[in-house]
This record gives sequence, structure tokens and C-alpha cells, in this order.
Amino acid sequence: MTAQEPNIDFLGLLNTVKVRNSSDKQKKLGDCIEQELQEVLLKVFECKKDGEIKITLKIKAENGNELNILGNVDKKAPKGQIKQNIFYQDSRGKLYLDDPNQMKIVKNLDDYKVQEAKQ
Repeated sequence: MTAQEPNIDFLGLLNTVKVRNSSDKQKKLGDCIEQELQEVLLKVFECKKDGEIKITLKIKAENGNELNILGNVDKKAPKGQIKQNIFYQDSRGKLYLDDPNQMKIVKNLDDYKVQEAKQ
């Protein structure tokens, strides 16, 4: 009588089944779940909005006693809001980060610090 291979449990599936992550890279199911979970957790913390991980195992009957197990990991990570990009325009239509119509008290803060340090 030959020794029988140990059966594969759920943890075995996590280390065996290959899936594609959100970056379209092939990974083991367990590694993919871990990576996607970390990304969602970071985004939830950063954005203070809900996220979601959905793990799907599709089991297909093949020939005889063969099974084809396909895994999929979907994530819904919250997206942060884009900060406003404020620019100022002069009368000629040129763009500036500072309002060209507003008087400058200090032209260059670094120059001011250097002069202040010399005194």
C-alpha cells in the first residue's frame, strides 16, 4: 500500500491557488489577500472612509474527479479627495503660485533669514 498524500485544507489552498492581484501580477491567493488587505487598510485609515475586500473561490468540476479551483480577490479602496490647485493669473494671462497683484512683504524668505542671521 502506498502512502497517501496529505489532503489540502483551506490554508493549503491559500498557498497553492494562483490569482492575479490588482496590479495584474500573478501571486498565491494568500499573498494576494494580504497585499490587497494592507492597501485597503492604509486607504481606509488615510481617507476615513469604508473599504472592502471580496474573496471568491470558484470551483469547477472537470473530468472524472478533477476540480479546477479559481480564486479572485477584489478590493474597493476609498479614494482621497484631490487637493485644490490654486494659481493666480496676471493681466497677460501668465500663471503664478502667489498673487502677482498682492504686494510682497518679503521677496524671498530664505534671503530674509540669511539677513536676520547676520544681524
